[in-house]
Amino acid sequence: MASHHEQLFAATDVGLVVWEERASRFCVADSNAAARQLLRRPLSPGEAADRILDDPRLLLSLMQAVADGHDHVADDIVVDDRILQARVHPLGDGRVGLVVLDVTAYHEARRRIGHISRHDTLTGVGNRDEFLRSLDDALAQARTNDTRLAVIVLDLDRFKEVNDTLGHSQGDLLLAQVSRRLTALGDDLSRVCRVGGDEFALLATPTVATLESLAARVGATFGTPFPLGRLSIRVSASVGAASWPDHGDDAEELLRKADIAMWSAKQSGRGLAVYRPQDDRYNVRRLTLVSDLRDAIDRGDLALHYQPKLDLASGNVVGAEALVRWHHPDFGEVAPGEFVPLAEETALIGPLSRWVLGEAGRQLGTWRAAGIHLDVSANISARNLYDPRLVRWLTRLFDDHQLRSGQLTLELTETQVAEDLPMARQILRRLQAIGARLSIDDFGTGYSSL
Repeated sequence: MASHHEQLFAATDVGLVVWEERASRFCVADSNAAARQLLRRPLSPGEAADRILDDPRLLLSLMQAVADGHDHVADDIVVDDRILQARVHPLGDGRVGLVVLDVTAYHEARRRIGHISRHDTLTGVGNRDEFLRSLDDALAQARTNDTRLAVIVLDLDRFKEVNDTLGHSQGDLLLAQVSRRLTALGDDLSRVCRVGGDEFALLATPTVATLESLAARVGATFGTPFPLGRLSIRVSASVGAASWPDHGDDAEELLRKADIAMWSAKQSGRGLAVYRPQDDRYNVRRLTLVSDLRDAIDRGDLALHYQPKLDLASGNVVGAEALVRWHHPDFGEVAPGEFVPLAEETALIGPLSRWVLGEAGRQLGTWRAAGIHLDVSANISARNLYDPRLVRWLTRLFDDHQLRSGQLTLELTETQVAEDLPMARQILRRLQAIGARLSIDDFGTGYSSL
C-alpha cells in the first residue's frame, strides 16, 4: 500500500520530478502525472535530462543546485501554450527535486491588469498615462530622426447636455463612437487616447501638412451625425494643437499647451486653434482668478453697483438692478463676463450669488431706513435655482432685512426654467410664497416659443 507521501506525490496538480545523477548525467528517478502533463514529456525512469528538457535553463538549474546546495528558479518557461515556473531543490545524495508550476493564469492576469492600467475601459483606447508614455517614446524618436511631432487635443462641446438629456449610457455610447472615428483617421494621425471625461488626445507626425490642416481633419470627423439608438445627433468639438520643437520639449508640456489651445478655441468659438503664448498667459490669469475669486467672496472684496430703472411716464426711479463688480489687485477691473462663467464652472456661483443677494438685501434695509423705497433685481443661475437650500436661505434673508413682498426680484432665463419644468414649477411657487418676485431675463434668446 502506498504511503501518504506517495499518495500526495501522485495526486497533487503541482509537477514533481526527482532526478538523480548517473555517470555525470541527470536521469529521471520518479515523476508524477502533473509533471508529465505540464512538461509534455513521458518522463520515464532512467531518461536523461539533457535529452528531454528543451529549455537549457532547466538543465543549468539542476547542475547549479547540486553544485552549491541552494534552490534555483527558472521563470517563464514556455511549453506549447503554457507558461511554467520551475524550482530546483537539492535533496542530497546526488538527487534534486524539480517543482513545476503552471503560471499561465498569473501572467494573463498581469497582462490584463497592465492593459487596464494603460487603457480606457469604456472606449478601449489608451488613457492619459498611456498617451504620455507614447508621447515620450515618440519624442525620443523625433529627436533622433530630427522630425516634427504634434499633439492634438479635442473636447466635445456641450457634452453634459447629452448626458443630462439622453442619460449617461447614451453619453458613453457617443464617447465610444467618437474614439472609433478618431482611430479610423490613421496615417499621420496615429495614437488616439482618452485623456479626460470627454477629452481626447492624438499624436501626429506632420510632414507636409500644417498643424492647422491636421486639426481641421480632426474637427471634420464631427461633420456627420452620431446614431444614438433611434436618434441621430450632431456633435461639435473644440480642437487645439501644439508641436515639437516649436511649443515644448517634453510630453507634459506639449499636452498642456495643446489643451490650452483647445480651450482658447472653445472660448473664442473658432473651433480650431494652434497654441499661442498669449493663450498661456490667459490660462495663468484664469487659474489665478479662480483662486482669488473664492477669497474675494469670503472677504467681501466685490462691489455691488445699482443700475436704476426709470418709470418712463413719470421719470421717477422705481427700482434698480444689482450688478456685481470686481476690482482685482493685480488685473484691475475684471468684467463679470469673465469671472461669472468661472464661478459657474467651479461651483463658486453659489457663494457668489448668496453674496450678491445678501448685499442687495442689506442695501434695501439701509435705503428703507433712509426713507428710500426701491425694488432691486438680481440674476441667479440654474445652479442657484435648483439648489435645495435656496428657498430656506432667501426666507432668512427676507426676515433679517425685513423685506416686503415683491421688493427683491430674481431674474432667470427661459433656459434655466426649462431644464426641469416640474421641479422649476415647485421652486418658483415656493419663491413667490416667501415674497420674491420672478422675472424672465433675456426673453426670446432661449425657448423663444414661450
